[in-house]
Amino acid sequence: MKNVKIALSSLLLGSLLLTTSCSSDDDSNPEQGIHHDEATLVEITVTDSNGVAKIYNINAEGEHDNKTSQEKEDGHDEIVLSPNSEYSVKVRLLNDEDPNDIEDVTTEVLEEKDEHFIVYSKEESLNLTIDRTDGAESTRADGNKIGFSTDWSTGAASGEGHVEFKLYHQPEGVNSAVTGNGNDFGSVAAGSETDIDIDIEIAIEEAL
Repeated sequence: MKNVKIALSSLLLGSLLLTTSCSSDDDSNPEQGIHHDEATLVEITVTDSNGVAKIYNINAEGEHDNKTSQEKEDGHDEIVLSPNSEYSVKVRLLNDEDPNDIEDVTTEVLEEKDEHFIVYSKEESLNLTIDRTDGAESTRADGNKIGFSTDWSTGAASGEGHVEFKLYHQPEGVNSAVTGNGNDFGSVAAGSETDIDIDIEIAIEEAL
């Protein structure tokens, strides 16, 4: 009987230690990272050389926000840029699930800035170059600027096209260099996962 009691006591103690260990592991490894569903809106502010700013909102799923079907067909949600011009472009990530309490998710991304990177890829037909201008607050420890602040320079009028915006989480092989025959502004190693992947509609044309 004494041996049975000792065995039962050992079994209970082992179960308690296992439960405590699992609980401790869960507490010490909370879920990390900014998840796609936390940012519902990508806000893009485009400021021209005269200081005139326009704000464009794109749903994080890729749909342009606050536009009727007719407006989308008419192209009013495009970012229209003038030829041979310079623009300052800033991006914010927002959560607008509660319109009365819109959250700036960008601040959360910047708290983990070494785990994030943005790649811009344009259609070859667009006469556009993108230069990163991030300050220290959005520059990774490896020296690569994330891409929340950029300068866009246009060439000759080239009609409509797209710039793909990809926010990567914990990317491998981050590089700020321009690649893809001048169409990709930044790159990451294959297999890196995205938090956000949207197309930004662009038109480079003379004002009507």
